[in-house]
Amino acid sequence: VLDFRKREKEENRRAKQAVMEQIARDKAERRSRMATTQSPSGNNERKKDKGDEQKKTNGIFVVKPISTQTKIRDKLVAMKKTYPEEKANTAFRTLNAYCKNLLKVPLEAKFRSIRTS
Repeated sequence: VLDFRKREKEENRRAKQAVMEQIARDKAERRSRMATTQSPSGNNERKKDKGDEQKKTNGIFVVKPISTQTKIRDKLVAMKKTYPEEKANTAFRTLNAYCKNLLKVPLEAKFRSIRTS
């Protein structure tokens, strides 16, 4: 059983490595295509990329932008703490219904906005 588990882990590791290598190849191919289609001003972008890499390597003081996901999570946590459990649960169920509808039919205009009245 242990031997089987070791083989399975090794196989998963190899599969993950193959996927990561394919991602790296695809990324390099996209960058090379972008470089050939860009005008001479593309050199400035390469310099900016090098600057970004340098910031990452020196990165203790680099400020990372807050993602939308983090903002939403913070708002939901604040809502849960602020309101009584019953009202918060009702609000969460309503938001869940809105999100499900939006995911089912993303092009439907009526699901893209919420009336606040």
